[in-house]
Amino acid sequence: MAVQLVPSPDYCGAQGVRYLRELQQNLIVALADKDWGKVHRLDQCCAPLIEKVVAANDDKCTELLSALSDLKDAYWGLIQSCRKEAASMVV
Repeated sequence: MAVQLVPSPDYCGAQGVRYLRELQQNLIVALADKDWGKVHRLDQCCAPLIEKVVAANDDKCTELLSALSDLKDAYWGLIQSCRKEAASMVV
């Protein structure tokens, strides 16, 4: 049995922004599907991913700011959906 090393992901530049955008899209789909388990798993990945991408892109602020802003909007949708779910449970 041979051991094969897997290279670390490249979080720099467009690839790092692509990871953030993929997380955003997956979060939007999971939210639309009300797949709370997937939302939870994606949420757990979010902060570490942001830290890695920000650290690798300290000189590429414009692209990164746009991707983070869009991800923030996806989280706003998550918060609104959770509020609606909670309100429907109260009735």
